[in-house]
Amino acid sequence: MHSEKCVRCQQDEPVDDHGFCGHCRVVVLGGHAPAPRPTSDACIRCRDAEPVGEDGYCGYCHLAVRVELEKGIDRFSRYLENQARFSQWLDADR
Repeated sequence: MHSEKCVRCQQDEPVDDHGFCGHCRVVVLGGHAPAPRPTSDACIRCRDAEPVGEDGYCGYCHLAVRVELEKGIDRFSRYLENQARFSQWLDADR
């Protein structure tokens, strides 16, 4: 990355080979809806409310992210359990 103006937001920040800064690269290449640039006084998730902790989330988003993480960990655990059962089934069949 080198420092130039981002082709999307025109901010003087380090840009990649396509001309996007880090924030715009996620928005454009990641397929997320355009969002305002994060500031130190806005939640890093909703960019609407004031952050309440060191992690940068507002109170609502802090709980929402925690729930998402718990659901993701639970889903991944079930996946691993099913993979283990499938491996046992394959081994028993040999």
